[in-house]
Formats: sequence, C-alpha cells, structure tokens
Amino acid sequence: MDEVRLQSPRVVLCAGIHCRRRGSGRIYHQLKRWVPQEAFMLLRAPCLRVCGQAPVLVLYPRGDWYGRMTQAGVQELLQGGSPDHCLIYRMGAASEKSPSNPLPKTPSDLH
Repeated sequence: MDEVRLQSPRVVLCAGIHCRRRGSGRIYHQLKRWVPQEAFMLLRAPCLRVCGQAPVLVLYPRGDWYGRMTQAGVQELLQGGSPDHCLIYRMGAASEKSPSNPLPKTPSDLH
C-alpha cells in the first residue's frame, strides 16, 4: 500500500505564516473535502520560502509551482485545467523560458 501511495501525485501546500494569512488553510480544507484521499497525497510544508507569492501550492511529479493561489484556481486544477495565471515556476522549463512566459530558472529566483 505504501509503495502505491508514494508513486501517487502529490500536492504540497505551503503552511508558512504568509501563506496561512492569505488563505492556505482554506485551500487545504477545500482539497481535503473535494478530492478522494486515494487520488493524491496532500502535504503541508512549513515554508516554501517564496512568501511574496503566497499562498503557494506545488504539484509533483509535474513540478508546477503555483503562487497567489485561490480557491477558484484550485477548483480549476481539480477540473483538469491549469491556472496559468497562477503558475510561477515549472521544473525543467528554464530551457523553454521565453519573454512571453518569464518563468524563473529556480524557485529561489522568485524572491
């Protein structure tokens, strides 16, 4: 059972002070209510260190980082969409970086 669970998609939600102040707790409870526990592993990180983008949510294994996440953005994700207006970093996308999509090279560039 643990082996299957480790390979399931993971959602990491920042639980740092700035993210909590901007609604990460509501987003966490929304995810817990709307999605079956078997669909993905929901984790809270103490702080993802991109406080200026709070609240922050990361999807693995896709490696998409979303900032200024809202409950509407979460709903869009759950319906299979991608709230690109919230996308702040895509792992492996540094080589695809273009002026029209200025994603940072690393999450630390978000500060």
